[in-house]
Amino acid sequence: MKVIVIGAGVVGSATAYALAKAGARVTVCEAKYPGAGTSGESYAWINANRKEPREYFDLNVDGMRAHDRWHRDLAESAGALGQWLWHTGHLEWSTDPTHSTRLDEKLERMADWGYPADVLEPREALAVEPALRLGEGVDRVVSYPQEAFCVPELLISVTLQAARALGAEVLTGSEVTNIEHGDRAYVRLADGTVLDADVVVTCAGRWTGKVLASAGVDQVPMAPTEAKGLPTIGLLAYTRPRPPRLTRIVTTSRLNVRPQPDGGMVLHALDLDGVVDPAGTVDADGSLAADLLERLAEVVRLDSPAEIERLQIGRRSIPADGKTVSGFTGEGAWLYAIATHSGVTLAPLLADYAVQEIIQGNPVEQLAPFRPGRFATYDQQPATPRATVPGDQ
Repeated sequence: MKVIVIGAGVVGSATAYALAKAGARVTVCEAKYPGAGTSGESYAWINANRKEPREYFDLNVDGMRAHDRWHRDLAESAGALGQWLWHTGHLEWSTDPTHSTRLDEKLERMADWGYPADVLEPREALAVEPALRLGEGVDRVVSYPQEAFCVPELLISVTLQAARALGAEVLTGSEVTNIEHGDRAYVRLADGTVLDADVVVTCAGRWTGKVLASAGVDQVPMAPTEAKGLPTIGLLAYTRPRPPRLTRIVTTSRLNVRPQPDGGMVLHALDLDGVVDPAGTVDADGSLAADLLERLAEVVRLDSPAEIERLQIGRRSIPADGKTVSGFTGEGAWLYAIATHSGVTLAPLLADYAVQEIIQGNPVEQLAPFRPGRFATYDQQPATPRATVPGDQ
């Protein structure tokens, strides 16, 4: 079977590898370069934390397990410098009443659903993560030991390298402008090249709607990403490495912190997402950076002042109703769409499921709530859910 995969972010790269491993002849078409879209603008937290409803939670738990399988399977080809998966665990505490209430509700739900979460006393949390700074108002810290983070660039690099080793071709700077179907599927690129395939898989992130529209399909509306204050807009800050090194993901009421393998940190504050303009830029020496550094000093002890290396405005890839999309779309079984807000967590799993459905012809029961056709049941485009407390997704 000949398959064209559109997009080389974490989802597209993983899908290309899985399909090539299953015996497909794969061509990847990437408009710019691998990781140029949302994958390169991601907090990259692998988890099922605060993910609802139950079927979405279950899908993300399976996604966490799939990462472990893939990491073992690709360890040799990844080499010493290709470790994309870091099992750090995650610590969360609240100093805001609304956050505390939502945390209580989440802990009860996690217990019912069998998701590991341990409530630690502050001294216990400091014993496992001495770099923390816990204020007097912190009476508990919740630990989620199975959560992890990903280095998206390395996941993309390793999976594309493995796909190429299996015969896949990766075309960069190759924007898709039109998709047609007759006796076969035909994909036209911006330079006029026409490629043919049995199946086309779109993994185009926030450009999913545009790519599918080029095939005459409008089943997958994506949330807009071009205006200030939208739920799809996020601000991330990247710090220079500083000792002592934070070793776990941290969520607090005012700041989220994710360690980097080099000793730096990724910072995110939910309330600051709404003040950045995706059409603009942000200064690493400006007021937003100063605000983030002040918040960082409240939750992490450093031997010297932290320094922000860069600020980045990201655009989240979110289907209009907030739920993952995965499955055949349009007429027949030749155009397959994958789009999700949880691309980092779900990439290996959705790639495995794509193999089952495309190559083996076996519908995956777990994907039944996430089919593209569900949008036909809406009278109007649904409002995209908005994060309201830290950890919302």
